[in-house]
Order: sequence, then C-alpha cells, then structure tokens
Amino acid sequence: MLGFSPEDTAQKQKAAIEMKNVNEKIIGRRTDLLNAFFMSVDAGDSDMLERVIEKIITFNATNPAVGIDPNSLFKSVDKRYKDRALANITGGISINKNLMPQLQDMLDYSQD
Repeated sequence: MLGFSPEDTAQKQKAAIEMKNVNEKIIGRRTDLLNAFFMSVDAGDSDMLERVIEKIITFNATNPAVGIDPNSLFKSVDKRYKDRALANITGGISINKNLMPQLQDMLDYSQD
C-alpha cells in the first residue's frame, strides 16, 4: 500500500528489538560497574577497586557515549551514601528525599 512489504516491516522490527537489547546490555553493564565501584569503595577493598577501574577503562573504550568519568563515579557514590543515610533515618524504607520535610513528623510517632 505505502511501499512497505510485510518483510520490510518485520526486518525493521527485528532490527529495533536487537538495538534495544544491545542498549539494555550496555546500560546494564554500566550500572553493574557503578555498583561494583561503590561496593569496593564502601568495603575499602583496594584490590577490587583496581579491578573495577580496569573494567571501567575497558567499558569506556568500547562505549564512549555512555562512559563512566570520575564525576559520574563521585556522584554515584555520593548518592548511594545519601540514600543509605536516608534509609537509616526512615527505618529502611525508601522515601523520596524531597518529601522528607513533609513526612518527618511521622517518624516521631513511635517516640511518644
């Protein structure tokens, strides 16, 4: 009708699915590396930290568009420590930090 055959459409869909799968794999690997970096910093494990940095360098070489730079590492670690502190304050419950001023009084219920 419009110049697209069912075969063309199927090929485009297949290519789009493959592209999405590769995208998810790369982003997942990036997340795994950020997790491993935090774990090594948090544990004070210099051997693990060295191995993770080597893997980050390799990842960055093959995926420069989503590379992990020092600023990304700092922000990731900082956010994780802040999230952990917030979870400790709220008894392990994940709360949006922007809502804390509004919800803070609820933490005092058990202290009466």
